[in-house]
Amino acid sequence: EVDLENYVVENTGGKKNILSHGLAYIKTAFALDKAASRVPKVALPQVSLGEKFSRLSGGAKNLAAQGRGFWQVIKVWTKNFREKANLQNFKQLAPQKKFFLASLFVLLIAVIFSLGVAVHLRKNKQSTEQITNNLKSAQELLSNSQSAALYKNNRQATEYLEQAKNKIPAESSVDAPNKELYKKVVAQLNQATAQMEKVSSAEVTNLGSLGSGESLIKLPVYLANQSNKAVVSYNKQNGKIEDSSLKLPVAALSTAYKNGSTAAVYDGTNLYIWDFASGALGQGFNISVPQKENFGGMAAYSVNNHIYVADKKAATIVNFSASDSAVSKPVTAVSNPLLSNAVDIAIDSAIYVLTNSGVSKFQSGQLTDFAIAKLPTPLSGGGKIYTQKDFACLYILDAGNNRILIYDKKGNLVMTLKSDKFTKLKDFAVDEKGKLVYVLNDGSLLKVTLP
Repeated sequence: EVDLENYVVENTGGKKNILSHGLAYIKTAFALDKAASRVPKVALPQVSLGEKFSRLSGGAKNLAAQGRGFWQVIKVWTKNFREKANLQNFKQLAPQKKFFLASLFVLLIAVIFSLGVAVHLRKNKQSTEQITNNLKSAQELLSNSQSAALYKNNRQATEYLEQAKNKIPAESSVDAPNKELYKKVVAQLNQATAQMEKVSSAEVTNLGSLGSGESLIKLPVYLANQSNKAVVSYNKQNGKIEDSSLKLPVAALSTAYKNGSTAAVYDGTNLYIWDFASGALGQGFNISVPQKENFGGMAAYSVNNHIYVADKKAATIVNFSASDSAVSKPVTAVSNPLLSNAVDIAIDSAIYVLTNSGVSKFQSGQLTDFAIAKLPTPLSGGGKIYTQKDFACLYILDAGNNRILIYDKKGNLVMTLKSDKFTKLKDFAVDEKGKLVYVLNDGSLLKVTLP
């Protein structure tokens, strides 16, 4: 039993509106209303949790029922609050009360906004510090890369360079305080990359337009391009673009000069021997010839009068005997899973295969341990490869990166040719003795003078 004499609830009378309730709550919460914060003369007895449960009306079985009753009270209170808080009641408030409520609302919005700004500024500060640390770390790695390159440790230099590239954030994510540092780091990266890749600015001359074809027809006197069976050629002897010098009856996807006045032609289904002096085309041959979607490049080897064709589906290179009028006798020269990724091939007694990730070399049908030097900017996976039996170097047209890579035949990088005029490289031919490279760039034929 508890004496409740000291706990008298005083009824102030009168109906209170929302504002009055709010003010009464604030007074009570902050002890502004002395009557609401009175302390009883007699302390209430301490009751344990177990006793509280044991004294519940009906015991623990009635907890659920009491919970439902409490939920009903909440629902009624919520309904009353909605009724009191409707717009009509707000309109009936005195101007002073309206101003007070509006001020409270504005204050609440200001507090929320201030908290949001504080969180945003904190995140921005952390992001700025992280970007700064990454850029400084990249600077250190780039310095290490250049030092390793000076000592001819190309492998270590390339690793440092790759790590530095991974540290540099995207330009769009760099904030204003780090803009200048970002520019310095990118300039240092470009310098280190050019040093590693031995970049040389190509001396380029535009020789004229050859049309919209995708491949270059490479002949002793002519370089040509076919579009809709019309052949436009460049005469290397007189330096002129000619429209009617060459006649090719089929749409060629690839050609390979054989010897004399003959060349092999592939049209996506058949192989032909083409006499470009007369324009005559031999009978087509399709046994063991890959379809267009499986074609991985073609090359001729004049020493044995054979034509070599890569078949990606079969993962093979097949050689064909070639007379002056036809091809025949297909024989598998190489079989290796790497050939399923062949992009182009070249022959100098060994067979070099450009794949979507590098270059493989096959000698007498066997894969060798040949590998080209790794570059900071990897091969794009598309392009052409070119060499001949009397060439000192191996040439790669890296179409996706708009550059020409020159390696010695041990796989060491000699130089990288770049030019602003290299915009859409398609095919090329090399005159190593004359130190010239002819490049089909989009529809134009460019002449590049080697340093």
